[in-house]
Amino acid sequence: MATYITISCGNCEEELPYAPISNYIGVSHIECSNCKSVMATKLQPFSYYNFFMKATILLGAFLSIKTGLIFILFTLVFGLLGMEPPVGMWLVLVGTCIIRFLLFKNEVSDIEIDQSYIEQKLNIKPK
Repeated sequence: MATYITISCGNCEEELPYAPISNYIGVSHIECSNCKSVMATKLQPFSYYNFFMKATILLGAFLSIKTGLIFILFTLVFGLLGMEPPVGMWLVLVGTCIIRFLLFKNEVSDIEIDQSYIEQKLNIKPK
């Protein structure tokens, strides 16, 4: 499920829907489809970030709070009952992380392609 952020063009007030991957990852500029003016965003492609920021973004992308809380809850319940958590629970957690990784990788590559197009069009040097 994508989060769409609506940006209004500063020249013609056209609404420009934009779907960044997160609060950090997206293209650095967006072009108005109506008047062709270019506006800067506060986002960057994933490749522009340093190692520590990339690690933070990846951790957030793979392990959502909801998944972590469900996993901890089941572990506590099974622990209180004196039982080992079932292998299926571990498989679901690993499967969820793999699926999130594949989706994240696809979205990041799309952003990188869009960013390279923007850099060529606007003659911006990559960071």
